[in-house]
Amino acid sequence: MRNAKNLSKAEPGLRRRLSAVGFLGLPLYAAALGFSALLGGCGTEEPIDLQNESVSQGVGSADAPTEPALCLKETQGGATSCKDEATWKSYGSMFCMGKKLTLKNITFNNRCGVGQFREATYECCGSSMPPPPPPPPPMLCSTETLATRSCLDDKSWALKAQDFCKSKMATVGTVSYGAACMGGHLDIKFQCCTGVTPPPPPPPPPPTMCMWAPAMGAGTCRMPDAWKMEGINFCSSMKMELHDLKLDRACMTGGYAAAQYECCSPATPPPPPPPPPTMCTTETWAVMTCVDDVSWKRRAEDSCKMKGLAIKDLKLDRACATGHQAATLVCCPATPPPPPPPAMCISDHLTSPAGMCMAMDAWKRQADTYCTSKKLALKDVRPGRSCGMTGYSDVTVDCCSVVTPPPPPPPGMCVSSNLGGTTGVCAPLDAWKRQAEAFCSSKKLALKDVRPGKSCGMTGYSDVIVDCCPVVTPPPPPPMCTENAAPAGACKTPDIWTREGTAFCAAKRATLSGISLDKVCGMGGFSEAKFRCCPTVTPPPPPPPACVAAVVGSPMMCVDEARLKAEADRTCTARGLKLTSFSAFSSCGAPGQFSQAKFECCK
Repeated sequence: MRNAKNLSKAEPGLRRRLSAVGFLGLPLYAAALGFSALLGGCGTEEPIDLQNESVSQGVGSADAPTEPALCLKETQGGATSCKDEATWKSYGSMFCMGKKLTLKNITFNNRCGVGQFREATYECCGSSMPPPPPPPPPMLCSTETLATRSCLDDKSWALKAQDFCKSKMATVGTVSYGAACMGGHLDIKFQCCTGVTPPPPPPPPPPTMCMWAPAMGAGTCRMPDAWKMEGINFCSSMKMELHDLKLDRACMTGGYAAAQYECCSPATPPPPPPPPPTMCTTETWAVMTCVDDVSWKRRAEDSCKMKGLAIKDLKLDRACATGHQAATLVCCPATPPPPPPPAMCISDHLTSPAGMCMAMDAWKRQADTYCTSKKLALKDVRPGRSCGMTGYSDVTVDCCSVVTPPPPPPPGMCVSSNLGGTTGVCAPLDAWKRQAEAFCSSKKLALKDVRPGKSCGMTGYSDVIVDCCPVVTPPPPPPMCTENAAPAGACKTPDIWTREGTAFCAAKRATLSGISLDKVCGMGGFSEAKFRCCPTVTPPPPPPPACVAAVVGSPMMCVDEARLKAEADRTCTARGLKLTSFSAFSSCGAPGQFSQAKFECCK
C-alpha cells in the first residue's frame, strides 16, 4: 500500500500546516497526483482504526491519552470517483483538520479496482472539554462623603449613596453614618466599588495571503531536498515564501514523484500590547462652613500625597461668600515625562581671517552662523588668544542639537457644573434633566449624567451636578472581503493570474488579498483561479505642519539685523503664526549688518 508522505518523516525542520488550505486545496492535490497515476493498495471495506496507522496530517497514536471526545461523520465520493486508500486518507485528514478535529476512523465503500474505492466515510473527533472560566476581575473602590445642612433619615441616605455610585457605573460597598440628628444623620461615608476591566486584546495582524500549487515535473523521482529547493524558488518568483510542502508517490530509496507547494506572503509581526491602565481614586468632600479655594487645593494635595498619588483634577462646588462648600478630587499615579534625548554637541576652533582682531559680539554672530550651517544651535563661545583691549584672534565654539520638549498633555474633555443652589427653585429630577440637556447643548456637548444635590420636599432637589462630555462617534464597521471566481478556460501562469486578480479587485475599489490556483495546464500554468478582494483601507492624511521655516533677505542687500528680524516677524504674523527662532548670517558692511537671516514660525 502506498500512502501520502509527510515531509516531517524526511525533514523534521519543516512542519505541515494544512489547516490553512481546507477543502480548497483538494482539487489542487487531485490535479497534481492525477487520477490515472494513482496506484492501488491493499484496501478493505472494513473500518480502519487510524490510531495505530501512521497517516499524514496529524493522525494520533495508540498511546495517546483518552479524553472525552466530540465526533462527527462525513461521507464523500460518488459514482464518478475512484481513489486509492492513501488518497482517501489524505482527503479525510484535511477535512477533519478544517473542522479543527482529528481523523480517527475511515471506512471504504464501492470497490472500483484493485485497492480503489468510490466512497469513503470519515469519523472526526476532538476534545469536548471546555476551557476553564477566566478569574473574576479585581475590585477597585473609592471612598465618598455626602453631607447636608438638614437632618436626613438613613433610608434616604442609602438611596443617595446608590444614586451616586450608579452615576459612576459602580455599586455601593461599606457604609458608615456620621453626625447623628433627630430622625437620622447629617452626613454619610461610603465606598463605590467597580471591577477593573482588562484592556482589549490587540487587533489581529492582517491575514496572510497563501495559495497551493502543484509542483512542475510530476513523474520524475526526486529527493525531498530537491523538491524543497524548487518550492523555495517557485514561491520566490512570486515574492512569497515557502510555507508548506506535501510529498507524494514514493519512488526509489527515499524519493518522491509528486509534490505540492504552499506559498504565503511574509508574515507581519503583531503590534506591541497597550500599556496597563492607571488606577485613579475619586473623593467628594462637603462641609457646613465656607472654605477658601487655596485651602481646598492644599487639602487636595495632602490627600493625594498620603496615597502616593498626584492631583489629576479638582472641581469646586457650592459657591459661598469667600470660597466653596464642596469639592470633588481625582488622584492618579504620577506619570513622569520621558527624558529628553541627549543633545549632540560638537566643538570647533574658529580663527579670524587674515589675522583680524574681533570683538566677542562679532565672534558670537559668526559662531551662530557657523552652528546654523551645521543645523545645530549655538551653546557657548569660549575666547582664545586676546588681541587689543577687548578683541580676540580665535575662539572655541560649542554647537549642540536643539532638543524640543514634549507637548503638554491635553486637558480633560468633560466638564462638571452645579445648576441651581442660589435660585431657591425646588424641582424633581426629571425637570432638572431637561434643564441639564439644554445647558450641555449650549456648550456643544452631550449630557452624560445628572447627580442630585440638596433635597427639598418629597421628590425635589434645590440643585444638581451636571456632567457634560463630547459626543463619541462609533467606529466604522470592519471591511468585508469577497471570494470571486475568475473566468475559466485560458491557461495562464501565476504571474498573469496575479496581475489579473489585482486589476479585478481594483475595478471593485478593493485590494487583492489572496489567490487560489487550480487545474494545471501547460508549462507551469493553471486554467482556474479564485480571487479574494478586500476593501482598501485609506490612512488618514497627515496633520498640517505646526512650524514653517524660511529665509528673509537676499545676497544683494546689506541691512541691520533688527530690520531683518522685523521683516521675519511680519511674515509670521501674516500667516497667523509667531516668530520662534531667528538667526542672521552672511555679515556685510559695518558690524551688526547682514544680507540674509533664517527664521521659524510656529503656532
